[in-house]
Amino acid sequence: MEQRADDRWREPIMLGIGAIHTQYASMAADRIETILGRLVNANERGRPKPAERWYRDLILAAEIGQERDWDLLRPLIDVEHIQDVLRTGLKALLGDRAQPLPVQERVRAGFLLGGIGDPRFPVTIEEWQNEIKAALVDGVTGGYLCRVPPASYVIGSTDDDPDADDYERPQHTFEVAEPFWIGRFPITNSQWQAWVEAGGEQSTFGTDSDLNAPNQPVTGVTWHQCVAFYHWLGDRLDVEIRLPDEQEWEAAARGGDARRYPWGDDWKPDYGATEEDGETRGWRWTIPTGCYPQGASPVGALDMAGNVWEWTAGGWHSYVGAAKPFHDEDSRVLRGGSYANNRIFVRCGARNWYHPGLDVNILGFRVVVAPRVRTDVLLPAS
Repeated sequence: MEQRADDRWREPIMLGIGAIHTQYASMAADRIETILGRLVNANERGRPKPAERWYRDLILAAEIGQERDWDLLRPLIDVEHIQDVLRTGLKALLGDRAQPLPVQERVRAGFLLGGIGDPRFPVTIEEWQNEIKAALVDGVTGGYLCRVPPASYVIGSTDDDPDADDYERPQHTFEVAEPFWIGRFPITNSQWQAWVEAGGEQSTFGTDSDLNAPNQPVTGVTWHQCVAFYHWLGDRLDVEIRLPDEQEWEAAARGGDARRYPWGDDWKPDYGATEEDGETRGWRWTIPTGCYPQGASPVGALDMAGNVWEWTAGGWHSYVGAAKPFHDEDSRVLRGGSYANNRIFVRCGARNWYHPGLDVNILGFRVVVAPRVRTDVLLPAS
């Protein structure tokens, strides 16, 4: 165990754990519980572990539990306690902007967290209710919903941007008169599955093992299915839940300035899941949401550059004042770029469009939440 910090010892440790014979179940359980307890403990020899050491220990503990099968261990050791500590610790690992682990380890941690119940996003109606109350009523920050305040926001690209297409121009401002809240992450497979279990449609890639981990963004969903999902959810929560329009999406990505990417003006290959970091992250498809904490937008939203293109509410049209006006209500606007795109397509001002019936594996979405207007209590005009 003392060599666990050396990656060369990771495989021998895992093999050693696997060799503990199930014939001696109680003895094996004691050994495994002792090892897992040491790994998940944030302290060692009476002192706090350095963050990097603790994070790596958490990953190793989660891998051991997965390898030995948490369900088989459950009758033998206190799995609930160990998983509770793992959920808290792995959440901290993925959110650490000051001392992030290399991206490949963050992605591995993300998949492991998904296997034990990722607490970073609401799945049940009760969890959604709690998040909405915390954000909209109590004013709590740092949860699943990110507040976009009333302000003037820059939309589009400048005339001298060499990477911009004409349909990103002219650059202009968008006024947000009332605050709205946008999901910190794209909607995940487990969030979508809650709708499926209530009678909704399965996503096209819902059974694809490369794309269906609980905390990967749901993909292979049409624009129409996204609309059906948010109507179902909003009806149960008594708030307005919808797709962002593209100006709202860009306001959440850019914040109050004209930055090129959600994190700033300079390209950072380790700040988003794109084509350019495919080998570095060790996974060619979508990854668990929120594995790039340094890529957060000013309002705190993650994965706004890469991972999946995101459906927005409106039709495909030119901006007011464009040199070549166009209008196509048969298509819907996409924002954010995907794991298959390079840095040009993940700029805050980059736009794309698809037919709303398309359901390929680079398309996902996130939702906006706002207080619902009660038309049944409005007074008649005098």
